[in-house]
Amino acid sequence: MATDPVPEPLTNQEVREENRAGFPVVTSSASGDIRQMPPALPPADGQPSTSSKMDEIKSRVSDVADRAQQTASQIKDRVSDAAGQAQKTAAETYEKAKDGAARTYEQASRRTAEIARTARARSRQLMHDYPFHVIAGAATFGFVLGVALRIWRSSRYE
Repeated sequence: MATDPVPEPLTNQEVREENRAGFPVVTSSASGDIRQMPPALPPADGQPSTSSKMDEIKSRVSDVADRAQQTASQIKDRVSDAAGQAQKTAAETYEKAKDGAARTYEQASRRTAEIARTARARSRQLMHDYPFHVIAGAATFGFVLGVALRIWRSSRYE
């Protein structure tokens, strides 16, 4: 309870005199009104007042807030720089990929044109060297195609 005396330290605990409580100890034999306020503590000599402590705390909080704001600003700048660098790298990579795709397309286009030119020249050479063979091959191809179409149409309408 609030009226119990402050216990003495155990024998293995050392208590320096400046750490001892300076409050008067109320014993159970004390007569008086419990509802009465205890006497005010005397101001400690050399100790700053409560208002100066509050001002000091406010200034510390303000300093911490300023440092936090500076840190947040630095982090924001770093993130902005990193995002800019990433965007620049992405744009460079895109340009390289675009150039590589254009180069590959040009190479494929040239190769296809070369193959088509070679095939055309070879077919002209074959037509010049073996005209009857080419005519017989075309006739055979037409005949086989006609028979296949006739079979296909007759099986469709049955």
